[in-house]
Amino acid sequence: MSETALTPYQRPSVDDMVAMWLHAKRTSKATHRRYESEMAHFRAMLQPQGLDLDSNAAVIASLAQGWATVIRTSEPGPATINLRLAALSSFYAYAIRSGHEGWEVNPITRIERAKVQQYANAQALSYPAVKAKLAAIDTSTLDGLRDKTLLMLALTTGRRLAEVAAMRREHLATTGIIVTVTFPHAKGGKVMRDELTRSMSSMLYDYLRAVNASGIRYDPQAIWIAFGPHNRGGALKPRAIERICEQRLGLQHFHALRHTFAQAMEQAGAKVSEIQARLGHSNLATTGRYLAQLSSDKNPYAGIIESYFTDEE
Repeated sequence: MSETALTPYQRPSVDDMVAMWLHAKRTSKATHRRYESEMAHFRAMLQPQGLDLDSNAAVIASLAQGWATVIRTSEPGPATINLRLAALSSFYAYAIRSGHEGWEVNPITRIERAKVQQYANAQALSYPAVKAKLAAIDTSTLDGLRDKTLLMLALTTGRRLAEVAAMRREHLATTGIIVTVTFPHAKGGKVMRDELTRSMSSMLYDYLRAVNASGIRYDPQAIWIAFGPHNRGGALKPRAIERICEQRLGLQHFHALRHTFAQAMEQAGAKVSEIQARLGHSNLATTGRYLAQLSSDKNPYAGIIESYFTDEE
């Protein structure tokens, strides 16, 4: 009778550990892509020197600090440096939790993070200027109706570019004439909801009805439809939405709409905790009242904010 030999313990290779870590990060596509890219870049710097992630912790810490400040496409700011280090730290924290021999130290904890001035580059738009530019959009055309609806939705909800681009008809729920939009893949794996105002809901309805009546063959789940020759009938890509923002409002970055929303919330009388809740930031106060704000889809300031950009009273 033969006995089955036990397979001796084998410590996972660095490649194996990286693969397991990245698999664990698949809950957020954006985080997964960023971590995969940063890890590949860091290891490409280590390996020609005969090093890898399991090399001496002090050496790794020293090299990581220099690597995080390397100029790739532009001068990295404090936030970018910290994001690069956070990717490496996430890997080591995962490896330590795995309990495998050889992964007991997180060398990134030895590095002092760069000091970040929150929203140093944030710049809100002039309400009268935005109002004038929105009013100048010709909504008798499908392109114009789509663009104004999209921009108004962004200005009155503060949603990120990726969240707006990912909107689909299955994410819309109606109560009477009021539309609630669910964003199932918001940053950080959150699910966010926004109840639109009556006039914003009506604008969205009018746009969708115009699309349905146009005779254009389009993706039945798409909301922001491409009407030009490229990708006609498909959902607009994030870059196409950024071009709309640039053409209609003269902005290079869609994120300026989010900054404008945050300022409008503050000027409408919202508390800081309410603004953070609407934006979906993770560094929120942990009071019961604040947590209750996180679960709410109704923004009591939406109507006031909308009035900044329209003639609606």
